Amino acid sequence: MTTAQHVRPSIAFAAQAWGVPVDSITSHGRSQSVADARALAMWMVRRAFGYSYPELGRIFGRDHSTCIVAVRKVERAIETGRPLRLAEIARGMVGT
Repeated sequence: MTTAQHVRPSIAFAAQAWGVPVDSITSHGRSQSVADARALAMWMVRRAFGYSYPELGRIFGRDHSTCIVAVRKVERAIETGRPLRLAEIARGMVGT
């Protein structure tokens, strides 16, 4: 799978924020740190480029329903202000 050039910065940012390899974001890894980094990257790409969930699925090698769950996880963390690392990073990106 080839990842579009314009989404690579989002993937790289999420990987760096969680300290995981960039390649792990689009891999089949399911550790919590990889899953959180992938969720953040999906949220960032959807927010920045307005991709549909099926498009996100193609980019990240996941089913569209997995992308829905991941994006909603980040949105919920932002809205509820939970003291999760995921929420802290995402809130910092939107300036809330």
